[in-house]
Parts: sequence; structure tokens; C-alpha cells
Amino acid sequence: MTTIRSLTCCLLAFLLVGAWPPTATAQAQADEAGEPTAEVEASDDDGDNAAVALDSGENVLWDIRGGDVVRLDAFRKGVAESLADAADRHLLSEVAFTRYIKRRAPGPPSCLRGVSDCVAPSATLFDELGLSSLVRVDVLAVGANYSVIDARGRSVRQGEVVESDPRKLGFAVVREIFDATGVVTIDSQPPGATVEIDGRSVGTTPLTYRLAVGEHRYQLRLPDRQPITGAFTIASGKDVTVMHDLDFTPGTLIVQDAPPDADVFIDGKLVGKSGEPISLAPGNYTLEVRAEGVQPVTDSITVEPGLVVKRSTSMSSGTFLNEVSSDAIIFNNYILRLGFEAGLQNVTFQDARSNDDIAYEFISFADSNGNLPGSGITLNEGLGSAGLRLDASYALRRFGIVVLSASYLTRKVNFPGFVAQRGETPQPVTVTSVRRLQLRPFQLFYRMFFGNFVPFAEGGIGINFSWLQTEGAQFEGAKTLRRTDALWTLAVGGQYYFTPNFFGMARYSLQDYFERGVGTDHQFTFGVGAAFPNLFGFDPEPPGKL
Repeated sequence: MTTIRSLTCCLLAFLLVGAWPPTATAQAQADEAGEPTAEVEASDDDGDNAAVALDSGENVLWDIRGGDVVRLDAFRKGVAESLADAADRHLLSEVAFTRYIKRRAPGPPSCLRGVSDCVAPSATLFDELGLSSLVRVDVLAVGANYSVIDARGRSVRQGEVVESDPRKLGFAVVREIFDATGVVTIDSQPPGATVEIDGRSVGTTPLTYRLAVGEHRYQLRLPDRQPITGAFTIASGKDVTVMHDLDFTPGTLIVQDAPPDADVFIDGKLVGKSGEPISLAPGNYTLEVRAEGVQPVTDSITVEPGLVVKRSTSMSSGTFLNEVSSDAIIFNNYILRLGFEAGLQNVTFQDARSNDDIAYEFISFADSNGNLPGSGITLNEGLGSAGLRLDASYALRRFGIVVLSASYLTRKVNFPGFVAQRGETPQPVTVTSVRRLQLRPFQLFYRMFFGNFVPFAEGGIGINFSWLQTEGAQFEGAKTLRRTDALWTLAVGGQYYFTPNFFGMARYSLQDYFERGVGTDHQFTFGVGAAFPNLFGFDPEPPGKL
């Protein structure tokens, strides 16, 4: 019986495969370890070129032909790799087919034993061997021709695939013939990256996507992060996972206005020379520029993803008469000014009141004879006061804002005047001192650059608080009268920069008041200032990010 089965196996193999190409024998010898097989099911679609499903328990025989043994071997490996979970049901070589026959050891067909009616020989052979279809492939130099033959001996699908790489050709043929797909899962940290597969946008991470078998190229994009490009291979029924950490896009630092051979240090490490682009990861750094014969410059910088940071260092020999470039001045956005201010105005202080339960009100200054002026007449006095003024500003290239300007001025005086309670007769007093606090928030300014000299003009609104110290016989000691007035101001001045961080300043301000009783205020300020690139570790969003 064993001899009969062996003869039957040989006969069936010869009838089904026919004259196996000579090259197949050489390939089979190279595959002594055995070839994977796969299980497929012929499509129920009677139309030509219908895709064949891979979800049945039947087997597929491959008849792969071609003249280049190496190319044929690479093609077979590509087919086996692409089939993945179905690879054990595909017979890809003569050796694999022979072993399959020996393992099954089929007996004579039932129709030859009189058990059933005989049908077409091909159908009988396919049925006895448990095959669903035969795939014939002619592997060419730059592609392959294929044909899928069913149990009735009919070609149900045929075509041509063009691909020079034999491994990729194996994937392409499987993709053409079978309904072979796999799933790829793509994720990133942080999530939300745009995913492109084979040049087409398919969604954002995390993403799960089904693709045909074969090699696919992908790209991940996320603002402020470096793009990722890569490739993965989809095999039938297999899941592929792709995970990437997306690094920030580096920024670029360019140090300007330093000697060409100046060394640039970041956090104490030498990273390049002045004038050349230096790539840095986003973050905060300590910048130091060193050159022979001049003082080193140290500064703090903030590098933003994908942006160019230009830093002007203007290295000097240590004197205050070196030229300072406008770029170096512009770089220092935060400006503080402290000065001595003197003001002159004509005031009446009419309506200044005390905070008593029965308030005293200032009526007028006395005339030259020490008397109260006639009804309806209010005299004024020329008041000069002096004190300190502090300004805090944030500047762009030309425009900026004075976030807060404050002046505190005082003056000892001896002005005779008159005060009265409501409805009472005015009584003489002496004004002994005047104190003034002026707050000017959110003034706008404009500046120009002429070497080290930077003229400016500024304007805005503010508020003036005045306190009059008065003495009189009707008081038990001194009494303070208060008055508050709104004002607007215009100023012109100039700043001379000794270094990019320090300067001297002079300014003339004209202030006028919205209410009566306070005359125009003329103020002169002389002082010094300092400018910083980054105050208290805070750096606003750069224009390129807005």
C-alpha cells in the first residue's frame, strides 16, 4: 500500500505542476531548510482580476519561474515575508511542494476507485491535494507577470507588476493577488503630530491605520518639534507599532558686534565663534563671549524652537567712550531710569481740603498786603519743587511703553493764605510746605538711534496728589490740606549709552491738568539708567511666535 501511495504522489505532482522549470530545482536545493506555506481561498467572484482572500484553510501552490536564481530567491523571501500569518499555507518551491505531497500521502482518487464520478483531471488533483489555486509567476528583470489558476484550470486573475527590487516585487505581487493587509499603530510623545503615509495625510497621533502589505514611508510633523521620517513594512495580518519622541526644533544663536575671532561659550562650554550660526536646543542659557584684549561679555539668552536669536555684545576695552551699536541697545528691552527732577508751576490750590469732620478748604493766597483778595478773585503762587523720579519701561526697536513713572517732589515755602470752613469767614494761615506725588502709568514713547545717542519722545496721562502743610491760630498745631488732579504729559529727551546696559539721561516734560486751579507744570530731569535683556527670568513671547 505504501508503494502505491508513493507512486500516486509522484503522478499527481507531475500532472499538476508539469515540467517544473530547471531553475526551480536549484532554488529548491538552496531551500533545503524548507519553505513556508500558506492557506488561502479562491475568490467566489467569477470576474477576472478579483482579489483572492486569505482567510480559508486551503493551500496555494506557487510556480515561480525566471532565469536569475538570486533574484528568484529574494522574490520568494519577499512573498513569504508579506504573507506573514498565512505563510505556512503557501508552497513556494519544489522542495516545499514535494514535502507537502509526502506528508499528505494521498491515495488514488476516489473516482478511479469507482466510489464517485470522475470530473476534470485538474479539479480531481486540486481536491485530492487540498489546494485552492495555483499561482504562476514569471519573474523578469524589472517586474513579473502572474496568473492565478483555479481548480477548473481557468485563469481567474492575471496581470503585470513593475518593481526592480525583488523583495519589494514579492510584496507587490501578493498585494495585487490577495486581499492582504495589516495594521500599523503610530504614536508620538507629545501626541497630536500630523501623520503622512506615502505622502498622504491620514490623521494625527495616536493613530491606528490599516494598509496593504508592503513597505510604506511615513512622516510625523508637530509645530516646534523636529519632523520624523521613516519606513515600516506591513505583512498580512500583522500589527506594526511605531513610536517616536519628538524633540524640539533647535533654535539658532548668532553673536554680533564682537571681534571675528571671539569665542562663544554657552553655560561655560565653548560652542563656536562670533558671527557664525550656533544651533541650540530651546531653553534658557548663560552666554559668555571672550576675545583677547577686551573685557568678556556675559548675558542670559532664551532660545525658542526654530527661531534665530541675534545677540549684540559690543565688546569694549573697559572705557565709557566706546561706540555702542543700536543692535546692542535694542537687545536690552527692560529699561529703568532714576533721576533728579525739578518742576515749576503756578498754583492756586483752590479746593484743597482737610479730612476733618468739618473740613477746612483753601480759599486763596494773600495779596501783596497780606489781605484776602476781593470776591471772585483767586491768587496764585509760583511753586518750585524738586525730588526723585523713577521710570520702568519695556522697549521694542522703535516704540515702547513706560509701564510706570513716579515722581516725588517737595518744597519748603512760606506763603500766606486763607482757609475757611463751609459757610464760615476765611481765616489767615501760612502754607509751610508742599509735597507732590505724581503717577504716570502706561505712557508710550518713540526713540531713534544716532550711535550712542538715543533721543526719545513720550506722552501719556497721570494723576497728581498734593499735600499742603498749613499753620494758623485757629488750628491746634498744623493742618494738612489735600488735592488730587488728573493730568496729561508730553516729554522729549535723550539718552547717551556708555555701554549697552548703562546710560545717562536728560528730559524736559510739559504737564497740564484737566481741572482748574493748577497751572502748567514744567519739569526737568537729569539722571542715569540701566537696561537689561531679561528681567527676573521673564522673557515675553518673541514676535516670530505671535
